[in-house]
Amino acid sequence: MKFNKEVFTFMRFFKDLTLGFSSGALAGILQSMIYWVIAHFDLAKVIEVHFSVPDQWSEIYPVFIQNLLWGGTLGLLIAIPIFQNAWIKKGLVLGILPSLFFLLYFFPYVAHSGMFGLNHGNFAFVIVLILGLFYGLLTTGWSNWMDKS
Repeated sequence: MKFNKEVFTFMRFFKDLTLGFSSGALAGILQSMIYWVIAHFDLAKVIEVHFSVPDQWSEIYPVFIQNLLWGGTLGLLIAIPIFQNAWIKKGLVLGILPSLFFLLYFFPYVAHSGMFGLNHGNFAFVIVLILGLFYGLLTTGWSNWMDKS
């Protein structure tokens, strides 16, 4: 049985989708855990940034599940054939997009925390950008590593 190029292209795209979702879900849950630790133990007080997070597990796990699903959904963007062999560039782009969403839309209009989250502190945007870049690089790095093995 012979396979033509279209079948292999479809199979590669499907493989990229599944790798992207699973990598994004992993990065999303890890990013959520790191954010919770930073906020719960007030680790960003050095730069005068304060976030609040719930303490009860019944309030925490829905947020973790939500971030797992959003991370997986954003991870599907890995299947887009840009920066095909440059996983670091792809990770930076993938990490900057949700960060910009939070800084320019979510903080000012949904959470009413001011543009760039400045109500949380003057350097709140730094925490958001670092966590976003962590998410993007972990997603593309993990996907690249799993793809090569």
